[in-house]
Amino acid sequence: DVDLTGEDTESDTDASDNRNWLFPGKRKAPTAKNPNPGWKVHPSQHFSAQAGRSERSVLKTLNFNLLLTIDEVTAEIGSLHRNTVWGVSSRGMLTKDALAVFRVKKYAELWGRGGVVAKRAQGEAFLPLTLRLGLKHARNAVQWREKDVLRHSQGKNNDSKSEGPKVCTSGLCGKCFKCVRDAHQFQLDQLKETVEVLGEELCKS
Repeated sequence: DVDLTGEDTESDTDASDNRNWLFPGKRKAPTAKNPNPGWKVHPSQHFSAQAGRSERSVLKTLNFNLLLTIDEVTAEIGSLHRNTVWGVSSRGMLTKDALAVFRVKKYAELWGRGGVVAKRAQGEAFLPLTLRLGLKHARNAVQWREKDVLRHSQGKNNDSKSEGPKVCTSGLCGKCFKCVRDAHQFQLDQLKETVEVLGEELCKS
């Protein structure tokens, strides 16, 4: 079987580009004695991946194009295709080609009051039902990100292991405890702003 969940990798992203579009959960490595050892991280505890899937649902609900063509094969970004998550690296990050489909260079450009998602919600005449569903998915993403931020504020990653006390002096390394925590907090703040915009547009509809 192919591992579709990858490793917890958001510690090696910068503070402006934090995401995880893999399928939630991590399997333990099989052995000869135990070929199906179960979960290393249960899907319900894989907060960053759960948030990423909810964020994907927001984009899909608001009719973003998710189709990506690779080597003459077209599939939806984040879908399972040929034992891989399409347009997503083994580390859970959208590829440059996948980001280009959304016309952004960084994932963070999708979110926040000035993000692509908010602009689409403000600029198109969506039905209230569509906005309500998009808002629901965005709120789900916020809830998952809040759990993720809490875990990382405690110095733990998705495997509930300590990330260590090391803190860089620049605040830009993207790997130390503080940078990882700040990256997760940044994504959460951006999502909360997106929720506010979707809520405002729903009230207007």
